[in-house]
Amino acid sequence: MSVAAVTPVDDFGADLRRSLVVWRAQPLLPIISMTFWTLPGLSLDDPIYFVLAILFYVFLGWPGTEREWYRRAFGGEVFPPSEIWPTSRRFFGRFLRLGLLLSPFLVVVLALMCVIGWDTPPAIGFSLVLFFVLDVALTFVTPALTFTTSSARSALSIGVDMLRARWPAAAPYALTPALVVILGTQTVVQPLTGPGGALVASAVAGLFALALKGATVAFYLRHPPAPSG
Repeated sequence: MSVAAVTPVDDFGADLRRSLVVWRAQPLLPIISMTFWTLPGLSLDDPIYFVLAILFYVFLGWPGTEREWYRRAFGGEVFPPSEIWPTSRRFFGRFLRLGLLLSPFLVVVLALMCVIGWDTPPAIGFSLVLFFVLDVALTFVTPALTFTTSSARSALSIGVDMLRARWPAAAPYALTPALVVILGTQTVVQPLTGPGGALVASAVAGLFALALKGATVAFYLRHPPAPSG
């Protein structure tokens, strides 16, 4: 049997379509995720509140629940509403530790933004570039923390190694990062339409980000690394 016959085929477009099919079968997933991503959009004018909202999202464990929801759905399982809170609680500690590992980066970004000026074009451009780099690096870290290991440090190592080993097949999954989609849409749309329009744009971007997460989960599950601690 040839190597090509046993090597999984990666198709970013097909993975996105699989992600959207899950929404049709289990619409509660996009509804809850859109709500989580829209709430921080209410706080762009207050950098402290905005960072706290993002940290609340991460610490709650919801990123793990989103990915576990997709994993079950891809396997033909229904994710019952009664499992949402227990699953999020199970991932709470993992993502709390990941957030703490990344907190020095967030503190530096927040401090620089405050010095430069939160609403100035240089600050906006600076933050988008930094979050783009961070989100690309974390492409497979969150799936690793969800499916492979409970250790935030191991997840960082697994995720970065997988990104490097699977490049360029992983490129479309890494170069369409969720944070840039959300932050970029808000900063571009709000000056044109005001907070109301930016809120709608944030919700739409949150749904797009969720579709990207589903595609990334499909990619990760095709190339599972060895289990870790």
